[in-house]
Amino acid sequence: MNPLFEEPKQTKVKEEVEKVEKVEKTIKRLGKLTQLLRLAMVGVYVATTIPANAGGFEKNNRPQKEERADDYLVNNYIEELVKHKGLYYRKPGEVKKYNDKGEVENADCSDLVNMALELPYKVNSDELCRRYTKKIDPETAQKGDLIFWKTKKGRAYHVATILEVLDDGKFITFEITSDEPRYEGDAPANISGERTRKLKKNREIKRINFNQVRFAKQTYQK
Repeated sequence: MNPLFEEPKQTKVKEEVEKVEKVEKTIKRLGKLTQLLRLAMVGVYVATTIPANAGGFEKNNRPQKEERADDYLVNNYIEELVKHKGLYYRKPGEVKKYNDKGEVENADCSDLVNMALELPYKVNSDELCRRYTKKIDPETAQKGDLIFWKTKKGRAYHVATILEVLDDGKFITFEITSDEPRYEGDAPANISGERTRKLKKNREIKRINFNQVRFAKQTYQK
């Protein structure tokens, strides 16, 4: 066959192949664009429908503070606790003193918690820590939680109640101690009242177990 008649056919086939290749490339681009569009739509859905603190975490990745079913018990505890403001520190071995009205005039750190919880018998700081509290994440600390000071062997020797959680990692506590106050506005060294505290290695934050407190009262009465 004459080559002059074959060349136009080959050229036409080549053009058709190029057209097909262009269509395939266009389809691939559209496929990628469709995938990106789907991802963008998913992102918009997540941003507009799922809360920022979903899963128990706030925007700063700190654990969300859990809602407490015993808030009324905490409020009652705090209300009773602050009634004992202004008491003098009771040294180890020193007896309790009462005024003419029968009100306590001196107390140690665990006495304040005992009186506010209305425990039927004296419980020291270590026993409070072991029997009447439960572990929590320090990041979820709230009003009414307790801070325990511990020895290297893990025995609690001092306790304070959190009244307020501050933004700078400090706490306003209610307590009594023989230590000198370190922050302006703190209560005098040996007088029960408010103090500013920080969480350190030898300190642990725990939550009052009101069920255990209730059980102690019931069993003691029996």
